[in-house]
Amino acid sequence: MPSGRKSFSVDDPITLIIRKLEEQVVIDGVKNIVNVDRGDVLDGGFRAFSRRQFEPWHCLDVRFSGESAIDGGGPMREFMRLANEEISCLPIFSGPPDSKMITLDYNCVARETYLLAGKMVAYFICHRGPTPNYFSSLLYDIMVNGVHQVNPVMEDIVDYELKGHIDMIKEAETKEDLDKAVENASDSVISPAGCFSLAISLEKKQDLIGALTRFFLIDRQKRAIEQFLDGLQTMKIVEEVQKEPNAWKNIFMVRPSLLNPSTVDDLFEVKWSDNPSKLRKERKTQSHWRDLLEDLHDGVQGPINMVELKDVLIFALAVDKVPPLGFDPHPLLLFGHPEDEAEVYKVGLPKTNTCGMMLTIPVMSSYDTFKTNMISCVSIAGQTFSDH
Repeated sequence: MPSGRKSFSVDDPITLIIRKLEEQVVIDGVKNIVNVDRGDVLDGGFRAFSRRQFEPWHCLDVRFSGESAIDGGGPMREFMRLANEEISCLPIFSGPPDSKMITLDYNCVARETYLLAGKMVAYFICHRGPTPNYFSSLLYDIMVNGVHQVNPVMEDIVDYELKGHIDMIKEAETKEDLDKAVENASDSVISPAGCFSLAISLEKKQDLIGALTRFFLIDRQKRAIEQFLDGLQTMKIVEEVQKEPNAWKNIFMVRPSLLNPSTVDDLFEVKWSDNPSKLRKERKTQSHWRDLLEDLHDGVQGPINMVELKDVLIFALAVDKVPPLGFDPHPLLLFGHPEDEAEVYKVGLPKTNTCGMMLTIPVMSSYDTFKTNMISCVSIAGQTFSDH
């Protein structure tokens, strides 16, 4: 099971490794076109990533159906965030949300879903996208050592029915108990694994348990596992993981640190006004901003849903967690005054430019009004994508 939560520093080994990979990214080259519908992000994503001309080291030009935003980086980050969430929920995985193992789905093998999912995961890592912090220890061990070198144990089994059958075999203390357990598991477990020769005596019970565990966790889905690893290897991720397995655990198994108000506040470089009168108001508004982050730490009910700190990141930067290499350029926090030309500032609303990673917050004298307006806008951030 993944343990603990992790934040990254510039001196962290994995940060240095990924930074080296990122040097291969082509910023100014021809972009890969990705046409997607927000209701089914992976549908269009898989088509794009499966094209023969797709260049994994080039950036994406993401176009959401019904939305007119030009991709200067914001739609790409939004797509990677949504796609990463959808990948973790695909039927190619089984297990709890933070400890997933590859499971066999013949349709997904035929459609090369495993390959495309692995390719996307690798792409996101190298392009400052979200990290796949949902691998089980067994899946990670397979990536490090290969399918032939791992030794799965019963604790790795998440199928309750399968685990129940093997538990009965394990608990059998007499030949009669073993025969009964084998009979119950005959059609669904023993026969598919071809293990009847090991089911004849108590002396071979442990061999039987080991063979069944390996068959259902590894051998049965070997083709699916290898297809997924082939996808990850698109950008040499498997090769790099095998060089530094301890460092890469932070990407695949260790959950990212929970956001806190200081973390979010520190992400933004504040752009102050040169006008002394405006500057005084902006300093007060910065305290409003920081108090808002404190209030959102435990969640605040918005007009659509509960609003949390991650929703501020989605609204401002189109991400829900900080990537290992941070952001480039540095996100900016600006202030919108009522006397400014933009209509949104006159009515006290925030404005974001997710491509330029700029968040403009309204200058207001009342904290309660500031909070209400900010939460109303942030609440709908995940529903649509545009420069608000």
